[in-house]
Amino acid sequence: MAPLFSGAPAFAILAFLEVRTVRAMYQKAGGDNADWLQIKRHMRAVRALGYATSIDDPDLGIIHISAPLKQDDGGIAGSLTLALPSGPDNATMIAKASVWLIEGAADMAQQILLTTRR
Repeated sequence: MAPLFSGAPAFAILAFLEVRTVRAMYQKAGGDNADWLQIKRHMRAVRALGYATSIDDPDLGIIHISAPLKQDDGGIAGSLTLALPSGPDNATMIAKASVWLIEGAADMAQQILLTTRR
């Protein structure tokens, strides 16, 4: 599968794009139609949470937690990602860090907006 469809940083962006746009990118990258439903479900879960996570994807022993940088017009400027060593209490770390990242991503997106309006 294309790197665009792997890992938390990518899914933090993809989940907030239009589904038909993501599907077109997926097909162009050679993605298998049989796997599309799984990708679509994963994007839906990320949208519901407001952030994406991955453990050992793409780096073994690493948790990636990513929040989208949402723009006022509904677009996505990128994602803010924290990479931490995986451990016995990943769920607690993800729960804590996701709050920090969502807040940080909102602040960063606001700063990007202010900077581009100057």
